[in-house]
Amino acid sequence: MVETEGTGSGTTGTEGSRKQAIAGLEQLLVALDDLAAQLVFARGQYDTARRSLEEGDPVATVLAKARAAETRETIMVALDEFEKCRYVSRISLIVAGLDDGMSISALGKGWGVSRQLISRYVGLIRKGDEGRQERDGRTQ
Repeated sequence: MVETEGTGSGTTGTEGSRKQAIAGLEQLLVALDDLAAQLVFARGQYDTARRSLEEGDPVATVLAKARAAETRETIMVALDEFEKCRYVSRISLIVAGLDDGMSISALGKGWGVSRQLISRYVGLIRKGDEGRQERDGRTQ
């Protein structure tokens, strides 16, 4: 499962945020590979369904041959995990960019999104950092 809370890696500053960004990208790549494999499997199942329909099978038989419920569930799980990893990766790369001295505007341009969206992410990051500090007893 993906850790979605916080961005700390036990190492502070730019080095820590880069390590966290690398870890986030590695998780994203694993989730992407899993999603790709699930999509290939689903394509085969849907092709089976198409052929079954062409052969005149009743829809109930088509769904059973294609294992429709199982196929749908595996795709949904893989998509959900991919989205979680994508979010964590995005946050960790924003933190690394900020630690590298990038502006919110530059991050927005780099991601191809508005600076307002990046500002919202920065707000979430800061809120997460405050919550982590409170849990760790580091607030004054």
